[in-house]
Amino acid sequence: MKIIKILLVLFVPSFAFASSHGISFDKNRNWEQVKNQAKLEHKYIFVDAFATWCVPCKQMDKEVYINKQVGDFFNGRFISVKVQMDQTTHDNDYVKSWYGDAKQIMRIGGIKAFPAFLFFNPEGELIYSRDGFKSIEEFINLGKAALSIKKGLAEQLTEFNAGKRGGIDLLNLAKFQRAQKQESSALAIATALKDELMNTNKFSGFYKPENLQLFTAFGRVFNVNDPFIKFIFKNQASSDSSFKAEGFSQRIVDFLVVKDFIDPNIATAKKQGISPSWIDVEKQITLRFDVTTAEKAIAPAKIRWAEEIKDWPTYIQLNIDLIDKGGVDIMQRPMINAFVWNGILLHSIDSKEIDKGLAYMDKLIKTYPTAYTLLDTYGNLLWKSGDKQKAIIIERQALKEVQEAKDQDNIIPIQRSLSRMLDGDAKTWDEN
Repeated sequence: MKIIKILLVLFVPSFAFASSHGISFDKNRNWEQVKNQAKLEHKYIFVDAFATWCVPCKQMDKEVYINKQVGDFFNGRFISVKVQMDQTTHDNDYVKSWYGDAKQIMRIGGIKAFPAFLFFNPEGELIYSRDGFKSIEEFINLGKAALSIKKGLAEQLTEFNAGKRGGIDLLNLAKFQRAQKQESSALAIATALKDELMNTNKFSGFYKPENLQLFTAFGRVFNVNDPFIKFIFKNQASSDSSFKAEGFSQRIVDFLVVKDFIDPNIATAKKQGISPSWIDVEKQITLRFDVTTAEKAIAPAKIRWAEEIKDWPTYIQLNIDLIDKGGVDIMQRPMINAFVWNGILLHSIDSKEIDKGLAYMDKLIKTYPTAYTLLDTYGNLLWKSGDKQKAIIIERQALKEVQEAKDQDNIIPIQRSLSRMLDGDAKTWDEN
């Protein structure tokens, strides 16, 4: 009996401690039951939409959700539920039971990044969402913002179309319309938000990390002539610091340079059947920003044009010049892979160019050893170079990785390449 009493003494404080810290996520109900319970208790719903591979998601678990202040705020106001958005072989029955609802939530929320934080009113209507890691203070502020919104997105859209703005989360509404494949409506709403923020004193309204989503999701509503764009270009260090995003200012400028200078010139050249005047384009960009920004934009634009007109020798040489000048890291991994496949593998018989491609792929694979698209390109290029034994080894590795990833779109072509290698075919790759 004494032992039992001791166990009870130990157990009760432990239980009380656990219940007073952090968010209490519901782990028993399905989505319909969660919505019914929220309606019954007149509570809002918080959904933590996460993926098992997502590092910031794990960071939220370790640093934010367990915080007592966060728990005190959320537990009395929300029914909170964690929803796994990806599927793995280790999923238990509870996770599997949410597969269908997870897809529905992904669609409704227009989720493009993790972690995604979705808030629903007691009627089960999505009213607010944000994504990306948040500090304790930032996350509590998300909850406060959600509670201040009383209308569902459908009602908000009706009011927006009627010219009303009060009580409407414009960013969330724009994302919702995009998820419904209403792109023109989404851009109109995003433009309204941009204009609203532009009217704030000295752009202070822009300087919130959450407004990064306006740029990343709806960057096309901005242009190089916007006063705010000129301002952040001239004040990059302070702007990046305010947004808590290093390099953000230059990235948005680079994006808009392509949108407002490169794209129109290429479109005009195609329409008129002439080549773009790269000298004139470079001058325009330099006048608006600086020569460094211009040079950085022109090099990939020339590559893009060479690919457009299928000038493969120029396309290959421009890519090699760019990579050799700045290193493999100067281009994103998929871009180098696409260049080596579309340029060197499909359109080059020059041994020096083939050796260059092999060197690029070898370096990438040392960094990304399980990337089957890279392995597939490398294997086929090895075969083309004559190193058939190594090609088969690499292609088998590509097949192993793609099968483990269950990427059905890539399994068949990789199987086909390996089969051709084993049969001794001269060409083992598919023409795109």
